[in-house]
Amino acid sequence: MNIPVRTYSGGTVVRPDTTWERDDDPLFIPDTLRKVSFTPVVTVTLSRAGRSIGRRFASRYFELLGAGILLYPEDLIDGREEGFAEALCMDHTSFIRQPSLKAQEYAFAEVISASVDGEEVFSSEAPSLEMICGTIASVSEKVYLRRGDILAIELSPRKTVIDRDKEGLHDTEISLRMGDQTMADFMIMV
Repeated sequence: MNIPVRTYSGGTVVRPDTTWERDDDPLFIPDTLRKVSFTPVVTVTLSRAGRSIGRRFASRYFELLGAGILLYPEDLIDGREEGFAEALCMDHTSFIRQPSLKAQEYAFAEVISASVDGEEVFSSEAPSLEMICGTIASVSEKVYLRRGDILAIELSPRKTVIDRDKEGLHDTEISLRMGDQTMADFMIMV
């Protein structure tokens, strides 16, 4: 199982399953990391394998949707060729509960919002099922999607959540809600 990601800027990358944190356990970041960013995502569990999936057929490839948070250790994204790849594969940085909303339930999810230490930092309408199908089609042009993969669609550019140089040391709580459901709620421990 992998986590293919459609980045906010439209790129396609893949996170390994070792990044998946499904139980909202706290993340302890190493002392060497000074800055961590996050982005909220809509998630789609793929129920069939496919490559170059046509947009009009994409709805046949999923049944369950959800939402989560992806973390990025910004210190690793430093301009080196392998920097972004290293950031993508840092363990326990994909906070995604097993998606559980059926397409019909997801269609009524109105707003996705993220909070850091109780303060809302992101709010947006949930992407349409049509947009999700288009994303599946475009991602599958570059990545073979397997049954059980969880496609993550970034909803905003990365936002800094930990900056040890500016804010000093303190634990940070991040939560994500879709409508009235909590989709992620975890602590980053410094």
